Amino acid sequence: MTFEGVIIRDFVPLDTASAITLWDAFGLTRPWNDPQKDISRNMTDRNGYLWVADESGVIVGSIMVGYSGNCGSINILRLLKNVKDLDLVPN
Repeated sequence: MTFEGVIIRDFVPLDTASAITLWDAFGLTRPWNDPQKDISRNMTDRNGYLWVADESGVIVGSIMVGYSGNCGSINILRLLKNVKDLDLVPN
């Protein structure tokens, strides 16, 4: 899916560092929850999904969802308004 130059696509392992950087920048990570482990658990759960918003190779958003068998949840949802607001562009 494409929206104004942003492509919504499946998360791939190479996106891990960029996604965690985005989450850290917005205070979405917690010391007691290792984001790497959260991603690993999500990727191995048949009811878990993780997508990223990619703008010219820069991860500008993400959504992590899950389903427990009883209810669904959106665990992490974040989209940048302006990529230039944060130093997320790889050097």
